[in-house]
Amino acid sequence: MRLSGEYQYGSEEYFVFCNFTKASKAYYIYTKVAAEDRVAYELGVELQNPILDSRVDIYAAKDTRKYLLGAIKIVSGVQFYYNGDYSVVQKVLELIKFAERYHFAKDKFFCDKEQELGESITRFHGDDGSLQFEYWKRNIDYSKLNIRYGQEAMSLEETPFFPKVKGIEFLDLPNSSTEAVTKATFRVIHYEDLEAALDMSWYKKDGVLQKHYHAVHTIAEFEDMFSKMMEAACKTDQLIVALDTETTGVNVYNLAKDNPTLSRCVEISISWEDNEAYCIFTGMEYIQSMSAEYVFKRLAEIFTEERDDIKVTWDNRRRTEVFSRDRFHLVGQNFPFDRRVSKVECGELWFDDDTLNMGFNVDPRVVRGNVKLKNMTRRVFHHETPELTDVLGKGNEAMYRLLEDEEVALIYAGADADYTRLLWFYLKKLLGEKMYHMYNKQDVRMLNILADSEYEGLHVIESEAKELAVQTEENLKILQETAYKYVGAYMDYQEKAGIIDAQYNMGIITKDEYESEYSQIIVDKEAKYEFEFKATDIRKVMYDILKYPIYSYTDTGVPKVDKYVRKKLLQETRKENSTARLLQHSILTYGSNYAEYEKLRAGSDEDKKKASKMELISVDEFNKLEYPLALLFEQYAILDKEYTSYYKPMLEDNLESKIFKSYSLARIETRRIMNPSQTMKKNLKKLVIPTSDDYYSVDFDLSQIELRLMYSLSESTELIEKMKNPENDAHTETAAMVNRIPAYMVSKNQRKGAKSVGFGEPYGLGTGSLCEKIFSDRTKEHMVETRVIVHAWEKINYKVVALLEAARDQALEPVELSEDKRNFMDAWQRDPGTKEYLLNSDGSKIPIPMGAVYNRLGFCRYFDLTNVGQTDADKKRRARGEYTPKESTIRRAAGNYPIQSYAAEFFRLILYRFYDRCKQEGIADKIVWNMLIHDELLCSVHKSVNPVFITKLIKESCMITMKNHTNYFVGINIGDNWKETKDDARELPVLMVERLIDRWDNGEFREQKWFDHPWDLIGPLRAEYVRTRIHEVLKQLQPDLDEKPINLPAILKVFDNYTVRAYVYDYPNNFKVSKDVPELIADDVKYQSVFESWMIDYYGEGKELIGIDGKVKKVYTGEKEDPVPKINAFDDDYDDTFADEEDYDDGDVFDDADAEQLNTVYRATAQDRTEQYEEDECYEYEKVAIHKYVNLRERHDSIEVIVDNRMQMNALIVDLEEGKGKLIMFRIGSKLEVWKKALTSLDLATFDAKVSEVRYYPECVKCEGSKLTITVNKVTDNNKVLNWVRSNKGFGYAVYSKVGDSKSGVAKLVGSVKANSNFRSLEESLCQ
Repeated sequence: MRLSGEYQYGSEEYFVFCNFTKASKAYYIYTKVAAEDRVAYELGVELQNPILDSRVDIYAAKDTRKYLLGAIKIVSGVQFYYNGDYSVVQKVLELIKFAERYHFAKDKFFCDKEQELGESITRFHGDDGSLQFEYWKRNIDYSKLNIRYGQEAMSLEETPFFPKVKGIEFLDLPNSSTEAVTKATFRVIHYEDLEAALDMSWYKKDGVLQKHYHAVHTIAEFEDMFSKMMEAACKTDQLIVALDTETTGVNVYNLAKDNPTLSRCVEISISWEDNEAYCIFTGMEYIQSMSAEYVFKRLAEIFTEERDDIKVTWDNRRRTEVFSRDRFHLVGQNFPFDRRVSKVECGELWFDDDTLNMGFNVDPRVVRGNVKLKNMTRRVFHHETPELTDVLGKGNEAMYRLLEDEEVALIYAGADADYTRLLWFYLKKLLGEKMYHMYNKQDVRMLNILADSEYEGLHVIESEAKELAVQTEENLKILQETAYKYVGAYMDYQEKAGIIDAQYNMGIITKDEYESEYSQIIVDKEAKYEFEFKATDIRKVMYDILKYPIYSYTDTGVPKVDKYVRKKLLQETRKENSTARLLQHSILTYGSNYAEYEKLRAGSDEDKKKASKMELISVDEFNKLEYPLALLFEQYAILDKEYTSYYKPMLEDNLESKIFKSYSLARIETRRIMNPSQTMKKNLKKLVIPTSDDYYSVDFDLSQIELRLMYSLSESTELIEKMKNPENDAHTETAAMVNRIPAYMVSKNQRKGAKSVGFGEPYGLGTGSLCEKIFSDRTKEHMVETRVIVHAWEKINYKVVALLEAARDQALEPVELSEDKRNFMDAWQRDPGTKEYLLNSDGSKIPIPMGAVYNRLGFCRYFDLTNVGQTDADKKRRARGEYTPKESTIRRAAGNYPIQSYAAEFFRLILYRFYDRCKQEGIADKIVWNMLIHDELLCSVHKSVNPVFITKLIKESCMITMKNHTNYFVGINIGDNWKETKDDARELPVLMVERLIDRWDNGEFREQKWFDHPWDLIGPLRAEYVRTRIHEVLKQLQPDLDEKPINLPAILKVFDNYTVRAYVYDYPNNFKVSKDVPELIADDVKYQSVFESWMIDYYGEGKELIGIDGKVKKVYTGEKEDPVPKINAFDDDYDDTFADEEDYDDGDVFDDADAEQLNTVYRATAQDRTEQYEEDECYEYEKVAIHKYVNLRERHDSIEVIVDNRMQMNALIVDLEEGKGKLIMFRIGSKLEVWKKALTSLDLATFDAKVSEVRYYPECVKCEGSKLTITVNKVTDNNKVLNWVRSNKGFGYAVYSKVGDSKSGVAKLVGSVKANSNFRSLEESLCQ
């Protein structure tokens, strides 16, 4: 709605323009005389600018800024801006507010209402000689407004036009003025306004109240209400009480009471009878209020955590009665917020149920990510219960305190408590007795406990965090500026190219001139295209300007620019004819020096790593992409999310050096507990410190919980037994079984491959996605290697595969659902166009087929099976392993659910055990839960608690065993900040923990009562354990270890405890390893260097050692070097790579390894895998004497293709098509490379002939890997070789030419040719 008119204050006259939308309000005040002419106008001399006689003249003004006196813009009710003098604007707002709140006598006003074209039209006129107030309203917006009061007068009317205002910089309004402006601009809402916006028949029908909501303003009124509640409790076995709160904001945390950032409670609503509620006003601006602290302290007498009997005084303190705590059942909607409110107000309520999470457990899809009560009340009861945003727009959620009409305030708040209670009964019935009991057991206590964790927050070193905030903010600006220049340069080039195209098309220039002009286009270095980094503008840049392909659309048909789209664009590598502009250099982080960066890039591998950390955008990464700006947008989205989540609140509000984030148990369908801080980066983690100086940090996490559960639930006996040893690692053991080698010989890359598949398999990742996880790309050779790993993993873990497949198949089978449940889920078919329900011939709604998958506790996840066929043909198709895209999507989620959701239940169990144990030991008040991360808990422990004792509590409460399961272990870490507690070198080994507990139980470690630095105690104990544990294992390998020289070569051959073997790397090098050491023994020599340091530590100097060279030496301290990089056998930092995308998908600002390293990884992994494959899988075949084909060896399920090198293999793969035939394996010497299954129609005779052709080399050609050396008889034949190279040019072999009778005999590089080059044509040419 746009209004314009005049405002007069005394003799001063102004023009007023207002622009109202549901999301914002803007007020502009113009003067008749330009600012620069003000003095001249007063003196009566000539003016530089014309005088504006009416507001119409503003539209004709060349520069409206000259006449703008002041402006206020209010966006979403929370942001205030001003330009120039805003005091006149404030007077305008105050005049409107005064008129709205003025009470006319009944005979001094009239009000007329009518409906016009579906809108409510209100006409009001009041005049009592003091105030004249006239307005017209369309729904709740003014379309005409006239006010006269004292020396002020204003007249506004609807206008179709609005003056354009450009170049105005709005600044933050001073805090001292924001409250006044807030009050002045907040609309007065009456019941009639609610009726105009919503169907209020649920509250009042035909003039009769359907609900009874009562106001409580005073302690006396509260005590009267309290007595009624107690009387109701006396009449029932259990009183179901619903409670909800209204606050001034969302910052209800552990902040100082006088901190203006702290939000306070302004209303508490309670309901214990159907259709009735009490609203206790505690901080309203215009409605009488009482103390919130008094209310919460009284309620906290009843709603306690402990289930003991409670003594309650009531009836104005005249009656006292003892009740069972179970007599009162407190229900909330997203109650952790209300629990925090109670803690802020010095009371502490313990809730017994949460309707949000009840709804989530009926069907996660209904409430996932939506905490609003109306989401379910409108679905279940079809009642339009109001929220402030329904009438006032977004951003007004915290403005409840400014409501003036008490009936409106009662409706808003009373409905929250009333419908929460009614909803509880409905949802409890839908859940059923068994599932309700399980949800209550698993979720409700956790919600209360996590509310306390939210309340405390994460403490950070604020000064350093703010430095990171500035860096992040500047990095965002750098990315913006880069994008502006990139798009500007692109547009400048296109514009100039367009002119040349037009000239050529019109015949103005010739083709030669056209090509010359094109080659001479020079892009303007200053060219920029500025745009907002929001979805609308990004969409324009990507699709309208840069013409990027569209991968996804919104429901309304608008192209998306979200995370999924960016990921797809980033998979497209640069094409040969690409028009994408190239970067000239990397984009560096704020404060980085280019000279230093280039110097590091030219240095060692370690220097190159340092250089990469200085990059915001790597020039190599950017320039290899076909759609490179997607990389910039992705980096911007990541940084922007980090900035808005952590740094911006810290800069804008006084959070007292804390980060506050809320948990959600109703967000992730696999029932994992979500908190945005779970994705915090390491640079900020190191700034997260204990709750106060009187605390230290403790972190513990479940070791490989999902994998252990997967083996246990699938009854994989061998791995169940292996994982009962705390020094065994699931991924290493799996990799050993996959590669059929001893576990201690498993390489880091082999472990990574097994781990990637171990997590990727239950997540349903395809070969391509797994290849990216393992190798960071999707090259053909890496895809081949990924298939090898997957094939071997599935063969070893066939029971796990069967478990996952059973869940996936189950999800595609329709389940029976009650009508009530279908109504809640809205699982009925609708017409795509009208959205109306489709009906059967008898008038009943047609159900949507729904599938479901369950975990061991009965929780489930539902799937829409629309278009999932259920015919016999469909089932036979699926039995053959053929699935539609929709079926594949469902199967992926279904296979993941039983494992990950059960892991979430398991983690809740051990958290409860830890929480209860702390209470039993009387230290619950000394433990603060700071952050829960999937299967990890970070907490602060009071320094009066012995770190050995807290370790004992964690071990005994969290390391549990279950029948027919493997053992479940916990990794425990202690430090001074979050990052330290994630340092693998500080984690306490399980066996060490068990020994510490034994020593504690025998009376050790009890003298010290305060621990300023607990690592001073634990660190030496860990070092002692490592030192002695190494000796224990070595003693088993060489019993005469202490008496005779230690035989290191013999020990290394049998040192199969890879965990203890890795402990040796805790020590520094004792001598420098020469670069001349043969590669074959280099690793063993390096190990000897650190092993000697352990010997000196354990035995002292002079102990004899048989070294890797076989010689006996006495070990003395050498030239000590820095410790070698720690090798951790259980390195699990990679796990989060496989977290559900939904875990962290809160949306972003755009929502509606190098080649050499990768090649090295591939070669190492392939070599380890293929050697073992050749030995175990091909042995029997070698006994066959007669072969049908020259180059092929055919088996019942595979075909072995004999080639001489990888170039030949790649040449053959190019033309092979994947199908469902036999598995193709390429033999290169003694090694095998597994490709994939070929077409069943593959003609083996033809293929054999092709292999022969590819393998053919003339006698003059010598092949060494990817190098071809061609020996010719005379110098002139070099020209023939060169011509042949040109005709077969490509990337495959490097070709060298050499003259046979030349004295020097030096081969010279002449070019490169394709792997499938025609060597017969070379032979023919040389023979001519």
